[in-house]
Amino acid sequence: MTIPRDDPVKRKARDAEREVLPARGVRSQKLVEGLEATPIAHGREKHTEDYATATHDHVVLEPAIIADPGDAGTIDPELGGVCELTSAGVETRTLGDPTFRGQVLDLMFIEDGGDITITASSPVNQAGNTSLVTSDVGDHLRLAGFFNATDGWEWRVIVNDGWTLS
Repeated sequence: MTIPRDDPVKRKARDAEREVLPARGVRSQKLVEGLEATPIAHGREKHTEDYATATHDHVVLEPAIIADPGDAGTIDPELGGVCELTSAGVETRTLGDPTFRGQVLDLMFIEDGGDITITASSPVNQAGNTSLVTSDVGDHLRLAGFFNATDGWEWRVIVNDGWTLS
């Protein structure tokens, strides 16, 4: 059963959801306004072409895919998302600071031709580490945008599986 678009209770719920969704990461207003719950074989969910999933009571945005810039390139974290890293030898990357609180960036090593060292513009933890090294396929590092009055925008490590920080 599709939820009627003119149902005032459901419309109020949709409007409330729109207010809490982050402005960054939403590809278009159409994405949020056009979602409806639709039953399918294994639950009520609908995948859209705009990288979102609608269920009977919420909207889940899928992260953007950030292109791996290659050796000596700069990872562009403007909106956050997932960057799948590959290497053809020992390589380097740079990483700029986040642009908003709670911004999430996942760095995943998917093809190992050699280690990748990423140099962050600012520390990624309280220890002051700015060098991030991945050496094995499957290594995963999740960073979150953080702001403090002393240093400004910085990443903070919230998940580290296999990376070496220094």
